Amino acid sequence: MHDKAQAVAPRVKYEWKMLNETYALRRQNQPAPSPRSAKDAFLESFPLHSRNLYHFFTRRRAELKRFEESDVVAEDFFDDPAQWNPSTHLTFLDSNLVRLNRSLSHISYDRVEYEMTKRWVDMDRTLNELNHAWETLMKDLPEERRNWFENAVR
Repeated sequence: MHDKAQAVAPRVKYEWKMLNETYALRRQNQPAPSPRSAKDAFLESFPLHSRNLYHFFTRRRAELKRFEESDVVAEDFFDDPAQWNPSTHLTFLDSNLVRLNRSLSHISYDRVEYEMTKRWVDMDRTLNELNHAWETLMKDLPEERRNWFENAVR
């Protein structure tokens, strides 16, 4: 048995509980099973979208693996991919990406250690960096392409 199995067991149960309770939240006209589950669903949604946007802004098409070829990256919106320079926009997330990945998408022993120190990341800094990257993308795109983002899916 792993020496941290007992410590991580509540997190495994948490994953199961949230699977079921977020499913219930998703059902039409279904009230939240509990206020705590609704809050947790929001708190997990934010880092998930953060990571998705981080990958969108930072990855290069030429570096994608074969199974990632259908992923969308920011440089896809430029005629010359070199017009997009992702390295200057997300330094805080760069330094916290491993923790984000381990905390978000894996039932891992690392989560026990992370929870003992603090939340995975500073949400304000994350939001500010991602908003800055978004604003830079919008500024750098030709007007016609900026307009493509106006009719975003709700």
